[in-house]
Amino acid sequence: MVVKKRGIVGVVGLGIMGGAFAENLRAAGWRVVGYDIAAARRRALARKGVEIAADAGEVARAAPTIILSLPKPAALAATVDAIVKAKLPRRVVIEASTFKLEDKEAAEAALHEAGHVLLDCPVSGTGIQAKVKDLVIYASGPTAEISGCARCSPILPAWCRISASSATVAA
Repeated sequence: MVVKKRGIVGVVGLGIMGGAFAENLRAAGWRVVGYDIAAARRRALARKGVEIAADAGEVARAAPTIILSLPKPAALAATVDAIVKAKLPRRVVIEASTFKLEDKEAAEAALHEAGHVLLDCPVSGTGIQAKVKDLVIYASGPTAEISGCARCSPILPAWCRISASSATVAA
């Protein structure tokens, strides 16, 4: 079976969850550019067809949509800083980690100031569920920026279950 190429998606954080996101996106025909601080994770995903970037800024330069799956708030702050410092046109950043609201609000403010859109999209499920795309995603973002979610809609079914309902949060 030949899968048609669909576009470019970035993934920062190639651990259990982010690695599964990247693998599923790749299998669905997306060109995936990824980054992780762990060399072993980078090598493992490169063997599966994910293009490995030198850092998060390079992921942002390559991909108009970036999924973040990070282990701690400091990693989120550093990744957002790298995206902002890249001084790029508008990017849609899908933050799929589970952090405190304050951490996500700080990320959203920095990205917004740089002209980007952050969608808060924590997932519910395990690593095993991530492998088989059986995750539930809770997508939200500023009402004025929901077009960012529409732009990402073709990406979502490649790595999670889609529900008929969605929620938006005004900024």
